[in-house]
Amino acid sequence: AEYFPNTVDRQEIDRALIEYIKSKVKVNGKIINVFVRKYDTDFKKVTKPCVSVYVTGFTKDPTRQSPFGTEIVLGKDKVNKTVSMQKSGTAVEYTYSIDFWSDTQSEFNIMTEQWLLSSSFSKWFNLPVKDSKGLDTTLLCLERTGVISQTEVEENKEADNYRLFHSSQVYSIYTYYEGEVYDAPMVTDVSFDTEVLK
Repeated sequence: AEYFPNTVDRQEIDRALIEYIKSKVKVNGKIINVFVRKYDTDFKKVTKPCVSVYVTGFTKDPTRQSPFGTEIVLGKDKVNKTVSMQKSGTAVEYTYSIDFWSDTQSEFNIMTEQWLLSSSFSKWFNLPVKDSKGLDTTLLCLERTGVISQTEVEENKEADNYRLFHSSQVYSIYTYYEGEVYDAPMVTDVSFDTEVLK
């Protein structure tokens, strides 16, 4: 049957991405801190090693709109003479930055190597999520950049300098927001004026 996908919103993508990274990246066999980064995050106060994720942008994706047209019939109520309709939803592409942070070079190397090896050097992975109906599905995550490595040096009152090892990788994550569901009157009787046909 024709149908439109159910919604997988940004909050669910955040949750699923955190769980996915935790399952793929560990340091000395231990699960690391993975969180949604805020723009004012102070990494001197964050437990490291860690991974942060955050949305850098989003856009509508018309190339992924449903090929079935703008509306579909979900069901019919013959008693009340109505049909349940659903409008076509909106395909959305989120851009996520996944950043790796550590105080030491060795832990930093472990994290980035595990992440790269987890996808067998492919440029994409499928993210397990639950849609708005609680059903299991996956979203395509497509790598947009290679790993960008840099070492940041920040001022620290407790030391002469503070080394923070950091790398980031950008992914496009493709999701869908379902369209409005509504009831419409159902045509049950059709008559023809035979006089017109003469």
